[in-house]
Amino acid sequence: MTFSTRRLLVLLLAVAPCTAEAQRDPRATPVEPFDSVFALVRRVPLASTAEEPVGVVPLLGVTDTRLYVVDGSNGNLKVFDLSNGRLVATMGRAGDGPGELRRLTGMVVDPDGSVSTIDNSRKALVRRDPTGRLIGEVRLQGQWNSLAQVAVGSKRQLILTGRSGVLNREGGIPVQPSTPVLHEVDSSGLGQSSFSVLWPESPWQRSFANYFSSGSGSILATAGYSTDVVRFRDWSTNREWADTLRAAWLKPITWPKDEQFGTGTKIQQMNEWVKQQTLVTAVFLGSPRWYVAQVQAFDQAGETLWGYIVSTTDGRTRRTTAPFARKIQAVNGETAYLLTEDESGNYVLEVRRIRFTP
Repeated sequence: MTFSTRRLLVLLLAVAPCTAEAQRDPRATPVEPFDSVFALVRRVPLASTAEEPVGVVPLLGVTDTRLYVVDGSNGNLKVFDLSNGRLVATMGRAGDGPGELRRLTGMVVDPDGSVSTIDNSRKALVRRDPTGRLIGEVRLQGQWNSLAQVAVGSKRQLILTGRSGVLNREGGIPVQPSTPVLHEVDSSGLGQSSFSVLWPESPWQRSFANYFSSGSGSILATAGYSTDVVRFRDWSTNREWADTLRAAWLKPITWPKDEQFGTGTKIQQMNEWVKQQTLVTAVFLGSPRWYVAQVQAFDQAGETLWGYIVSTTDGRTRRTTAPFARKIQAVNGETAYLLTEDESGNYVLEVRRIRFTP
């Protein structure tokens, strides 16, 4: 299957000094080219076939030797050799039965190749062994944006991260609080909850109370779609702390008042409002010491761009890039992974080394 190659667009931004907390980072953080912060290591063409095409890819997972691609168009999970892009396995199929796939929003791949995924359509957390065999699934309630994993000693714990206020909606606006946004998961289902959030007073803000997480070792990083704060928790000590994102191009969110709703449906108004903001859309914890925050922006034509903030978890050192038309989809240690397209519209994996210091 081929796809039209998108023309890369760069958002031209005036670089102004950013406001920083004096006790942590008294200097403004300069905006740097994407290639300076994420240095290209190699490109790996993915060898899909007419019998096994790759459609829309919402999620990537990576081990030292394998690339796991969630194929949202064909309802399966494809496994490629990370060294040469050869397709080595296809897991699952589209459907509503046990272990089948509909709409995956989160994935964790263990070093041995075991895979856990969240399916928001089927309301299930699904586990597979390295061969793709179904181990089991846990039924879920609510909507979940991401799946992370932390380790305390030899125990690995899955963390579901989701949304606040999705039980009932009126015109696209949540009107009733949902369950807390973060849950530990074990074989019996949902376990201890933490990082609950306050129910926003503004109906507008309720629509964007979405959260997502990333784990490394015993540390979990949690960020929100409509906040500039990344929160951390050490699962081995229960210590919690936070870091405020700072970048010259990161604009404060301007929340409209309810009476400022314009014409059209609430969804149309939301889509128009989003294009005027810079909103955090992902956090990747590369190690217990540093993370990458992904921020969504838009150019004047309404095309999506992505800016990145690479920071220590204590916020003392950071690097930023200007919003650009490259979307990182996975981070494994000091390496970032993203998909591009060649001239024929076939997927090419870009492997990039994260340069934390200039």
